[in-house]
Amino acid sequence: MDSIESQPETADILHFNPEKDLTDGMLAVMEAEKRGADEIILTCAISRQLDHVMENIRMMLFSRAKMRIEEPDMSVYVLGSGEELVIDGGKRTSVVPLGEAADLVISGFKYDFEGIIGGNMSGISNIAVDSGRILVRSGSAAVFVFP
Repeated sequence: MDSIESQPETADILHFNPEKDLTDGMLAVMEAEKRGADEIILTCAISRQLDHVMENIRMMLFSRAKMRIEEPDMSVYVLGSGEELVIDGGKRTSVVPLGEAADLVISGFKYDFEGIIGGNMSGISNIAVDSGRILVRSGSAAVFVFP
């Protein structure tokens, strides 16, 4: 309870040694999966602690549950091989490969793209026209969606 001032009376509190190898976020995701969650929405997962932000995004790759980060000013998704995401028109969207490269199809955007992004190339600040679609054919990518 190192970062909370009060708790709801109905909260189910789990206690962990503060000297641990896993982040609080990872412990929460593992507990949600243990309880059978098939979808997990992380909030308050973007902060000035960039190491924790990167870990929150990285753990989305390995979760059995479908996960996303929801913040007031952005949503973050991680897509693996064969996964796709549909984006509402007008949304600014960035696609960043996780790892060396990702083979993508980006359609319905101001700048459509088909091929491999990686190395010095990412898909930053694209705009969905009517309804955009991002398909990861191989690899994985983080998708950032802004209002």
